[in-house]
Amino acid sequence: MIPAAFVVVGTFPLTANGKVDRRALPEPRVTTAPSGGGRAPRNGTEEAVARIWAEVLGVERVGIDDNFFELGGDSILSIQVVSRLRRAGFVVSPQDVLVRQTVAGVAAVVRRTDAEEAEAGAGAASGTDGAAPVPSGPVVLSPVQQWFLDTRTEAPDHFGMSMRLAVAEGVDTGVLADAVRAVFAHHEGLWTRFERSDEGWRQWRGEPGEVVVEWAGEGESAAEVNGRVQRELRLEGGPLARVVFVRGGADGAGSGVELLLAVHHMVVDGVSWRVVLEDVARAYRQLVAGEPVVLDGVSVPFVGWTRRLAEHVEQGVFDGELDYWRGVVAGGAPLVEVEPGVNTVASSEVVTVELSAADTEGLLQRVPGVFRTQVNDVLLAVLGRVLGCWS
Repeated sequence: MIPAAFVVVGTFPLTANGKVDRRALPEPRVTTAPSGGGRAPRNGTEEAVARIWAEVLGVERVGIDDNFFELGGDSILSIQVVSRLRRAGFVVSPQDVLVRQTVAGVAAVVRRTDAEEAEAGAGAASGTDGAAPVPSGPVVLSPVQQWFLDTRTEAPDHFGMSMRLAVAEGVDTGVLADAVRAVFAHHEGLWTRFERSDEGWRQWRGEPGEVVVEWAGEGESAAEVNGRVQRELRLEGGPLARVVFVRGGADGAGSGVELLLAVHHMVVDGVSWRVVLEDVARAYRQLVAGEPVVLDGVSVPFVGWTRRLAEHVEQGVFDGELDYWRGVVAGGAPLVEVEPGVNTVASSEVVTVELSAADTEGLLQRVPGVFRTQVNDVLLAVLGRVLGCWS
């Protein structure tokens, strides 16, 4: 019940009937949305946790009783918190952040590592992760990989994702290229190789080869380069990734250079890009400072994750769902039934809806603390329920 902010005014603005004119009151400046009064850290551990929370959440200050999710946190950001705490020499699990939710709660369970343990936990750019090295060899295909190879039989090579980045003024492209190489050598998922035999596709964990970083040809635009490198990606035998610098591709912004990263979708996804780009930035800063590249270790290698998932299936963990899905397939009924009508772009329309201030405040500030998620996840859940009722 304690207000998040106090504003001192000379007089209260009044309406014609003598009541306080709330709309005429000045807007309070609130940098955070503290849930527990914003108490300051009491020791070094709480100071470290609070500082890292503020960096990850993009707020000015975090009190030791502030709720991680009410400040805008989610499960993905909790992983970043754990990663940065490890760099600072603290060991904590994502589960601790999800359950304890406050700086004081998390700080109470973290343990300090010595320099040697912290370095082993971080891992080096060579791909080590502080555990026994994962041997090269066959890797169990994940369900979605198996689905892709079974169904996308026409031009499976052409299924890449790309990222075009404007290179800032003053960035050394040579050092940036070395940073990219170090990151690609660190993430073992990018070493994956595929081969096709009479029995079908197989996946292999290769050795960390050096990714080729090149400059585009004179006069070759970023769009032309993107199309070319996408066509050059190969599932069988590689390459699965291409890195190209493009001159004059940033439309006059920054240095006038763009960095194009193209990777086959079999080994990268939307979440992966966030990790890769953050690691590239970190590796570049380390190299510029004359330091060795040290990146966070991989807690569970992909080869181990797919093996465990396959074992999970073999143990019958999902067998209870089989009857439902067999019924869906056998019934032959469409999953969505709507009234017949025209289904064209010309027949579509835009519907605009505006939420009230109270609903908006509830979605942004109250819901995250209850469901430990962000507003976009809540809106997707609501959309799912609406589509269910509609169809």
